[in-house]
Amino acid sequence: MPYNIEFQTLSFCVLLIFTIAFFSKSRMKNIQNQIYGILLFQSLLGTFMDIGSVIAITHRDVAGSITEFFAKGYLCTLVVWVALMSVYTISLTDLSEVIGKKPKLARTIAVVGVATVLGICLWIAQAQLNYFCQPGVLYSYGKGTDAVYGFGLVSLLFSLVVVIAKSKKIPFIRRLSIYLYEGILVTCSLIQLYHPQILLVSAGNMLSLVIMYFTLENPDMALIGELNEAENEMVRQKHHREEFLKHVAEQLYVPTNAVIGMNEMIIRECPGAQAEYYASLIEGAGTSLNAIASDLMDISRIGSGEIAVSPAKYLLCSMVQEVYSTLWDLIDYKKIQVRVEVDASFPRILYGDEARVKQIMINLLSNALRRIHADALLLSVTYQKLDDQNLEMIVRIDNAGEEIWKSDCYEGGDLGLILAKRYLEAVGGRLVMEQTDGTGDKGLTTMYIPQAIVDDTPIGEFEVDQGIGAPQLSQGGCVRAPKARVLIADTCEVNRFVMTKLLQQNLVQVECVQSGERLLQCMREREYQIVFLTPDLPDMEGADVIGMAQQEGIRHSAKFLALTQEAHESMYRKMGYDGCLTKPIQPRYLEVLMQKNLPKELQEI
Repeated sequence: MPYNIEFQTLSFCVLLIFTIAFFSKSRMKNIQNQIYGILLFQSLLGTFMDIGSVIAITHRDVAGSITEFFAKGYLCTLVVWVALMSVYTISLTDLSEVIGKKPKLARTIAVVGVATVLGICLWIAQAQLNYFCQPGVLYSYGKGTDAVYGFGLVSLLFSLVVVIAKSKKIPFIRRLSIYLYEGILVTCSLIQLYHPQILLVSAGNMLSLVIMYFTLENPDMALIGELNEAENEMVRQKHHREEFLKHVAEQLYVPTNAVIGMNEMIIRECPGAQAEYYASLIEGAGTSLNAIASDLMDISRIGSGEIAVSPAKYLLCSMVQEVYSTLWDLIDYKKIQVRVEVDASFPRILYGDEARVKQIMINLLSNALRRIHADALLLSVTYQKLDDQNLEMIVRIDNAGEEIWKSDCYEGGDLGLILAKRYLEAVGGRLVMEQTDGTGDKGLTTMYIPQAIVDDTPIGEFEVDQGIGAPQLSQGGCVRAPKARVLIADTCEVNRFVMTKLLQQNLVQVECVQSGERLLQCMREREYQIVFLTPDLPDMEGADVIGMAQQEGIRHSAKFLALTQEAHESMYRKMGYDGCLTKPIQPRYLEVLMQKNLPKELQEI
């Protein structure tokens, strides 16, 4: 083997082994691994060119022009090598992130770098190269070789400066690999410069790559794949769980609607004190079931990410009144006096997620109403200013019931409290629950919610309107409209039956359908005064049905009322509805809607 090319041959074999080992497994697709893979191939090529140049120089009389090809090719591979090492050094720092976020800068640097390397390689290709060959000593020299040494020195200094300047951003083991690379390459280059017979540069490159191999992030990608699959399975199970909760909630609404609706039929058709007492117990149980179904539905939405914070302007007084009105049935059923006190200096208009704040207050207040032992409850709403544009709303529920201050009540117990806590976290609020006496009969629930101030005009003295909480017929009796036509579109037979039975006392002409197409067909044949329409019919959405009825001119004066589990009237009005009736259906609310939406000339009291 001529002129001690054992080092080059050994280097080539080691590099080949590491190349096979590196590409035999799946690797992380990060920039460091990608550059390392390129360096392996480039070093194999460079070592091959080094071996070829030694053999060609030794047999110049036979090799001829091939000698220059191998010698200059080897020098060019060294230029590419040191350039790639500079890129690798940059990839270890946050400079790569800065460059990556600026496409124009990245393209400019890439173009300049590639142009520089190509320029040096082209210059080496045309430069004069001389060869020295004596027994035991063999090397090439000239301006091309000097260019490689000069470019290598610049690259080494650049890498060293970058590593030192960004040392806090680079893990120690990575810094160590760069320091070793610098030291090995400088040492090998100096030895070969002063002792040309010892061909060490290729061996130095090989040793640098071997050291670098053990500093790369080379985890077991098969294990990572298994972990990713396990994570995906967890996501799928979570999705199935949320879908299950949603399905359970939807299925609970149906029998609850039947219980409450048919209970009303018992009250109407079986008068008597004993029957009314039993009916009141059934009504309470039905209301509780409905609350559980609503909580399950909300929990499924939180888990699936469907509930988002949507801030907007809102009136504080209106929001507090809606909370009281929503809970009126429970207040009336429990026979509890609820006193509402709102700070008279409270700013009139706020900016925040009114729906979430209202839901938090409803959940906490309903929980207190269900657990309370006393006959009275206090809801107070005060605030403290954070700055000129923001305040912290403070809502206190006093005399809140047995042991509800305990943390486990809202970390693993009552669904309403769990939801309230989740909603508070979403809007940046916090919840404090504490005992106010030693017996456990009284508690204080306090929530703090940051809100922005839109209008700081004080609201003044405020009292809730209890009449709004318990809707009453303005004319004092049941509405009867024998000439009115009502159309019910719902896929659930129980819902259709309950609605039909409840509307019997109104003497209206009731028809039921199960699809949007059938509903439109009925409206083409006759006029209706009220259409109760569920938003999700099997063949089309409720909003599409309304749009088609309007487009065909068959809506006439009909009022479309959403038949739904969600009491978001403003949302349904945006979809084209004239209002909504929530399930399970409360007979008195149905009666109020009939009086409000039926033409006055058709109503008989």
